[in-house]
Amino acid sequence: MKKIFYFLVFSFSLVLFNSCEKEADNLKYVSFESGTYKFGVNLDGSSTRAIKVYSTKIMDSDRTFNIRVNTTATTADPASYVVPTTVTIPADSNVGTFNVTISDLNIGDGKDLVIEFDGDEEYYNGNSITLKVSQLCPLNEVFLYFLFDGYPEETSWELQDSLGNTVASGGGDGSYDGLAELEIPLCLEDGTYTLTVYDVYGDGMYDGSIVGSFKLYGGTTVYATDSGNFGDSSSITFTLP
Repeated sequence: MKKIFYFLVFSFSLVLFNSCEKEADNLKYVSFESGTYKFGVNLDGSSTRAIKVYSTKIMDSDRTFNIRVNTTATTADPASYVVPTTVTIPADSNVGTFNVTISDLNIGDGKDLVIEFDGDEEYYNGNSITLKVSQLCPLNEVFLYFLFDGYPEETSWELQDSLGNTVASGGGDGSYDGLAELEIPLCLEDGTYTLTVYDVYGDGMYDGSIVGSFKLYGGTTVYATDSGNFGDSSSITFTLP
């Protein structure tokens, strides 16, 4: 009786294994190389990047897939990008590429370009890819990072050069409301600058329980930083490079 039982268990396992193996063999899946992709654009110019797609199977003939821009999720100017409507995975390969060209048009502090597959009944489609578009900096690329307290809408800042000219600024209009943190890229020439961070309520980036902070850095070098306990404002002067 035990021999019959073990035989039945073995037979069922073999059928289940073959069924799963067959299902895996029949699985057809195509996806982008990643969920996000940093896309730098030349200042006052344009840049082209090759984006990869992958399939789970290698076939002996070309396969073409429809792609499209998700205009609802995209914040990039429609006139700034060129995206093809199809991508082809060549025969005897599971990798295909398509080129995306983006121009320096209304990029500002950064935009998103979201691309997705346009449906395919034969293949399972992966998630969309978001191109994080920013301007390439030919000068000193630095980043201004904020860790906010519970009232980010009270924070504002400005960056002045050695002559007192304001070269960058932000906040002060409630635009940071709801944010826990924020990082802003800046492209600056060599020289001496003064960064001033303000709090409209006068208690700095400290709400009684959460202590915020800010820092301006480039690579591993921190040029300006302070905790949130600065009252009305905090000013720090630094020099680049």
